[in-house]
Amino acid sequence: MAMYGDQGYDDPGYDEPAPAPAAPAQPDYAAELQKLAELKAAGIINDEEFEAKKKQILGL
Repeated sequence: MAMYGDQGYDDPGYDEPAPAPAAPAQPDYAAELQKLAELKAAGIINDEEFEAKKKQILGL
């Protein structure tokens, strides 16, 4: 590495920067609401439970 002179290219203490961490996955509100609607349609949850969970999902 002598051809580069004293530019730090052959410095054993030099490390490449770590890649940026992946962004957290964005919630899929439509899919969550679809599953919730299916639970309501199947009679697993009632209207009140559906509305409460829908507001929670949407952050209302």
